[in-house]
Amino acid sequence: MANEIVKQEQGTEYLISSEMSQIIAEEFKGLDVPLPKIKIPSGGGLAFEVPGDDAESPDMVKNFNAVILKHKTINVYYKDKYTGENTTPECYSEDGQFGKNKETGEVINCKECPLNEYGSGEGGSGKACQNKCVLYLLREGECIPTILTLPATSLKALNAYKVRLVSKGNLSNGIVTTFGLKKSESKDGIKYSEATFLAQRKLSIEEKESVAKIIKSLQSKEE
Repeated sequence: MANEIVKQEQGTEYLISSEMSQIIAEEFKGLDVPLPKIKIPSGGGLAFEVPGDDAESPDMVKNFNAVILKHKTINVYYKDKYTGENTTPECYSEDGQFGKNKETGEVINCKECPLNEYGSGEGGSGKACQNKCVLYLLREGECIPTILTLPATSLKALNAYKVRLVSKGNLSNGIVTTFGLKKSESKDGIKYSEATFLAQRKLSIEEKESVAKIIKSLQSKEE
């Protein structure tokens, strides 16, 4: 992946009609509906869990193409070991800078928090607070963004990918990215799945215009 393929093509996979863009914008403003999510497997699995036609039975894919509309860093701290249940964390930071304690309401500076320091994790490894990155993606042929939350173990690869794009004068929201997975292993011998990123092509001018409207709709949803 050292030499990214960033060629210009007259693509149509990300073209969305003006009428549909308007419908999406109106729905985002009026409804507080959670966006669909893509999940990374545990234990070094090599297939993403992506939304399918059946909400109760997601599809499994080894890779997929999407445009990164936007991204944000979050910090999450669970007092007890997180096992996947839909539980509220003890502390959560929406921007990766300031967190809020669930019980006390105290606002905490993440840079000064001892739980956000290396060595604070279980057995003195890693961090007790989980640093993550939320990606808002637009998949091929889709009109509604999808969320992919990257764990700390995939952030180094993401940052390196973004640097490679910028070094060639590109931004991630103007590039079709192929998302994949590879099996990695921690120093403690724990296997995990690490996300991979490969640039395929630049968006066409028409696609960029469509994508810009979706990004604007996302911004209005968060206001």
